[in-house]
Amino acid sequence: MNLIPVIKKILGPKGTRFVRSVSFSKQLQINKKNIKFTVNSKREFPFWILVKLGLWESETYAIMNKFLDKQHSYLDIGSWIGPTVLYGSQLARHCYAVEPDHIAFQELKNNVELNKNIQSNITLINAALSNLSGTIPLYQFDESW
Repeated sequence: MNLIPVIKKILGPKGTRFVRSVSFSKQLQINKKNIKFTVNSKREFPFWILVKLGLWESETYAIMNKFLDKQHSYLDIGSWIGPTVLYGSQLARHCYAVEPDHIAFQELKNNVELNKNIQSNITLINAALSNLSGTIPLYQFDESW
C-alpha cells in the first residue's frame, strides 16, 4: 500500500518532501511515551513515519497502555511487521505474536531482532488461527480493488 498520498494529506507537501528525502534510511528509532524501539524502515518507511508521529492507530496504543501490565501476557494476532508487538511487549510480561504471511513474518522477525532488550519478551509464531486444521492460501492485497 502506498502511504505517500496519505502522508501528503496529513502533513502537506513539505511533509511529503521530508518523507521522501529521508526514506533512504534503513533503521528508524521510534519513541512513544518513553517506550523505544528500532525498526527496519527501508521497505515500509511511510508507514513507520505515521507510527512515529502518532498518526497510526492511536486508539490501539491507548488500549494497550490501559490494559497491558507486567503481570499478564498477551496474544497479538495478525502482528504484521510489528508496530504493536514492539510496543506492547514492553508493557506486558510476554507477547505471543502470530503472523501467517511469510513476507510480513520475516520483516517482523527482523524488527524484533533489532531490539535485543525486548527479544526475550516475544515469541514469534508463523501461523494462522482457525477452527479447522490444514493449509489455506494467502492472497496479496490488490490496491486496484
